[in-house]
Amino acid sequence: MFALGQAKGAAASATLDTSSLDRLRVLNGSNAQFFNLSLSNGNPITQIGSDQGLLPGPVSAKSISHGPGERADLLVDFRNHGGEELVLNANQLQEAMQFRVARGAPQGAAALPAKLRLISRIVESEAARTRLLTLNEYKSPKGESMRVRT
Repeated sequence: MFALGQAKGAAASATLDTSSLDRLRVLNGSNAQFFNLSLSNGNPITQIGSDQGLLPGPVSAKSISHGPGERADLLVDFRNHGGEELVLNANQLQEAMQFRVARGAPQGAAALPAKLRLISRIVESEAARTRLLTLNEYKSPKGESMRVRT
């Protein structure tokens, strides 16, 4: 697990012994900064979990939005990238994590299940109270993040 917003100015790095499908547990350690996570080669990232545990099913996207204090369980497929160097970017410009993938035959070919866990939805009419909660990030005139308002 690594924390976003923890190391200023330097990307963490990892050398992978095999080219495989790897799980990353990411924590946004900032108190007000949102991050949009993406891979330097444009490949999708698959999210399988959040603060509340496993998602109902895997969600793949080119970029994943990650709020303050939020945890995400991500899968990154390195199987066809042996000998390459890939970077997990935060907000397109900031390098959060660098991966050096070992050369060699890809490890594992298992497909992800369509469902990770069953979640029973609560019927809105049975709720005691319905609340709308929003988090917004505001920028100063200089483009710096300001406090979060709800």
